[in-house]
This record gives sequence, structure tokens and C-alpha cells, in this order.
Amino acid sequence: EHGTDDFPISMDEQLVNDQQCATIEHWHYEVQICLVTQGAAIFRTPQGETLVREVEGFFINSGILHAPIPGSSGNNVYICVNFRPDFLHGSLNSIIRKAYVDPVLSNPALQAFALKEVPWQVEICRTLRRLAEVNQQQSYGYEIEMRNLVSYIWQLIVVNNREYVEKHAKNTFTDCQRVKALQKYIQQNYMDQITL
Repeated sequence: EHGTDDFPISMDEQLVNDQQCATIEHWHYEVQICLVTQGAAIFRTPQGETLVREVEGFFINSGILHAPIPGSSGNNVYICVNFRPDFLHGSLNSIIRKAYVDPVLSNPALQAFALKEVPWQVEICRTLRRLAEVNQQQSYGYEIEMRNLVSYIWQLIVVNNREYVEKHAKNTFTDCQRVKALQKYIQQNYMDQITL
């Protein structure tokens, strides 16, 4: 388990080399996002193997089988953040969960993917570096900043994969906007006779 019930996130540094790497495939409930900081790593998932070089990253969704293996000779190092989905959405009935978290968690197209040259992916890698700094310094209020940074990363994933997210959401953003407009209209005009 990564993190604790009162702070369901953990961050650590992993060494992947021929001597110390047991290549154990595993899965966990937490989402994992990695950033290679030295050398290269290969991330094995059900979709195949992906080579990730220094300054690049890799996203692994909740419950996805995976294993890191050395991507080059010598020491290969990556940092990873692991967090439970409720770290993002809070209460079980929140709109954040229904519209933006569950649709990513249940989406086959977003099981695992590399974070490489695309600008929003580069921004996620930059944010992971900042997240590692915040975690290491642990200044007063660092927990709030970590949550904000993880939420920002999630927002980048959601916004840049909108078609996949909305496809798996029970209600699309547009549907929700229509319902809100209707509710607002009724609220403002409930005393008047409303006809269709």
C-alpha cells in the first residue's frame, strides 16, 4: 500500500539495473506516474513494453499489471508518485469523481501511456519534478501543494484526452451544462407558468 489513509499518496525513487531488478510484475489500486531521472527504463504492461528515457515519464492506471526493467546498462533511476484516486476526488459522490476520475480509471485507452514530447506530457514531467521537490522539502503546507500538483497533472490528462474521458463518463460535460442551464431557468422562473 502506498501512502496512508489520512494522506493517500507516496513518492519514492526506484533504482532499476541488471543486478537489483527482479522484474516482478505487480499491480496496485493506486495510480502511478513515473519520471525517469537517470538512464532509461522499460515499462512492461499488458499493452507491451515502452522504453522511457531520462526526462520522460510513464502513466500507469489503477489496477494495471506492470513491471519496470532496465532500459540501458548501468544505473537507471526513476521517481514515482503513487496515489489513491480518492486523493483527487474526495467524497464518493463528487462531480470530480463522476466526470473526471472514474472515466479515466475505467478507460481501456488510458491504461498506461508514455509521457514524451507532446507539450502537455512534457508539462506533466515538469510538474513531477516539482512534486518531488515539494515532497523532499516537506515545508509547512506541503501536503496541500502536493494535492494541487497531482490535481493539475490529472487535469492535463483529462483535458488532453477529453474524447476518451467523455466516452466513458455517464454524463458528458455538455450534458451537465444543459442540465445546469435548465435547473437555473427553473429556479429563476418557477413562480411563472412554464410551457414547453
